[in-house]
Amino acid sequence: MNKKVIHLIPQDGLGGVEQAARSLIPHPNLDIEISFLRGKTLSKKDMIKLVSGPRVNLNSLSFYINGFSYLVKSDPDVLITSLWRSSIIGIAYTLYKKFILKKEINFILFLHADRFAHKVDKLFTTLAAMLADEVWADSDATATSLLKNDRFTKKMKIISFLIRNEQLKPCDLEEKEDNFVFWGRIAKQKQLDIAIKLFSKIKLRKPESIFYIYGPDCGELEALKKLVSELNLLSNVLFMGSKKPNDYPSNAKRAKFFINTSSHEGMAIAVTEAMQLGLVPIVTPVGEIANYCIDGKNSIYYNSTTDKDILNILSDTQLYSKLSQNAMEYWNYKNDYSKDFNDNCLRVIQGNLC
Repeated sequence: MNKKVIHLIPQDGLGGVEQAARSLIPHPNLDIEISFLRGKTLSKKDMIKLVSGPRVNLNSLSFYINGFSYLVKSDPDVLITSLWRSSIIGIAYTLYKKFILKKEINFILFLHADRFAHKVDKLFTTLAAMLADEVWADSDATATSLLKNDRFTKKMKIISFLIRNEQLKPCDLEEKEDNFVFWGRIAKQKQLDIAIKLFSKIKLRKPESIFYIYGPDCGELEALKKLVSELNLLSNVLFMGSKKPNDYPSNAKRAKFFINTSSHEGMAIAVTEAMQLGLVPIVTPVGEIANYCIDGKNSIYYNSTTDKDILNILSDTQLYSKLSQNAMEYWNYKNDYSKDFNDNCLRVIQGNLC
């Protein structure tokens, strides 16, 4: 019988953690289950399971009791937890399995950000790291930013967060338009106000250009709409609503640039997707972005003169083509999430821990 692996995640959504989990193609020698602790799921794959429905609140006692009970019933050989709420349940279950039942389990903490969200996150993530057999990180930036003590770094393993799918096919250069796009959460962290102000400078010279913004509102939409109105960009900055996972609208594919001016990031999956589509990313070099986006070679770093750099690139077809080609080629032959996740689960099961 294949070993049981459960990857525990609070809920499904449009974030990188959830998107990567849904993209997984399980190894035939593993019984892998992605368990979302509450809500609904965006996937119909057999490996995706829901512990509780949407009526169970993330902060309710039922959320944690149901999650713990589910693990007791499922009895996984390997437990992987992502995000601090899952880690609380992972800590409780691992202590129960090892010290009450006196049975073995491999507990793995999976990290996905280069900073803690708040003190509660820091507390339970640190406790989970102390108990975990291994700590996985979605990037070098995450691995080197959160848990710097030697007791943690010696059991740290970086897992590729590169997602590939059939929809990531670039269009021909001739089909591209002088447009810009962003997809992701419309949240404070993404600093879309900076992106919009940058685009406003481009619009002065390229009045037909459009900036398409795809994503769910996470508290910033009204303020951004007000900014767009104040800058007289109502016809040029378009809020398109949420984009379905693994769906890349023609407006996005035909754009030339992807703008990501975040204050902080982990792996930034949306940027890697844009690069695979041949879009040239305009980025703040934060988190893992600084390790794969190379200014002037496959991307443009945001600064006070970025608008001039963009206009220069738009006026030079060969220069744009080179940047676009470099962005796509960077990810050729790189290990992807599905393979890396499977390989490391097999390694852990075989007892070859970090």
